[in-house]
Amino acid sequence: MPTPPLASVAKTDSEADLTALKDAANQNFINDAIVAIAQANANGQFEVFMTTHEYCDVRYLAKYFQNLGYSINFPEYPWTHGGQPAELFGQAYIDYWEFQLTYMVRDMKNPIRIGFGWIIPTA
Repeated sequence: MPTPPLASVAKTDSEADLTALKDAANQNFINDAIVAIAQANANGQFEVFMTTHEYCDVRYLAKYFQNLGYSINFPEYPWTHGGQPAELFGQAYIDYWEFQLTYMVRDMKNPIRIGFGWIIPTA
């Protein structure tokens, strides 16, 4: 009868597998978002909403696109509506969402809708 691996080895292997799944899901989402943003921009739009894939890390994706200069929002808190976290916390908007996603709604599961905007409409 084969001997099972040590728990630490099994844990390390499982964590590596999950990391690979998350990395692949994040990259697939980014690739899809790039296409959607390009199409929306070509059609004169200024925002897109995407739904995350299984295993996507919403905090990672939000930071990734924020670092590219996009406004990040979630359908519950549209950035065109006054008094929302973007206005309440300024540059700490992503920190607010990290807190929300980590502590307040840690049981939130994919799919999650996330929006990317590149121009704030004036009218």
